[in-house]
Amino acid sequence: MKPSDSDSNNLELTAIYEISDALTSSVILEEVMNKVMTLLHQKMGMERGTLTLLDPRTGELAIEVGYGLGPEEIGRGRYRVGEGITGKVVAAGEPIVVPNVGKEPLFLNRTRARGDIKRSNIAFICVPIKLEQKTIGALSVDRLFKENISFEEDVRLLTIISSMVANAVRIHQIREKEKELLENENILLKSMPPSNL
Repeated sequence: MKPSDSDSNNLELTAIYEISDALTSSVILEEVMNKVMTLLHQKMGMERGTLTLLDPRTGELAIEVGYGLGPEEIGRGRYRVGEGITGKVVAAGEPIVVPNVGKEPLFLNRTRARGDIKRSNIAFICVPIKLEQKTIGALSVDRLFKENISFEEDVRLLTIISSMVANAVRIHQIREKEKELLENENILLKSMPPSNL
């Protein structure tokens, strides 16, 4: 039996509410994103997901948080802007849906996280993350491919979530900057000669 539009809308609203709640439950980005990805898995049937952010020092994209990926797989997830699907999403600032990664030559399996699944069974959805109209990264998910499935609802939901995630990223960046300033201040204080007062 196919779910009705109202069932689908209720599921989407419930997912958005729970993800919003998860985003405000912690200031640690990895913890927040793992909660978000777990909810996407539970509510929407998504298998793996990544939060990929632009590294301002190198200009590269790097996986910051990976759900369903091990540390080695996350470590391999680095891309240039414009490279592969994730890089193209960041370059264009627009979502991309790949219904079947087995048929998409631009899809890079750089993390090699999908070794146990036939590639033709995987769909990949990637949406930009924007702060003040600037694309700073991408949110991507895998789900099992099914014939005649529409991805419009997935893209809409992920776009809403990506705008919420952008605020979590902003808070993370502010906290990292504050931490860096405090460390620099401590180094400076330690390097000063003792006062004779």
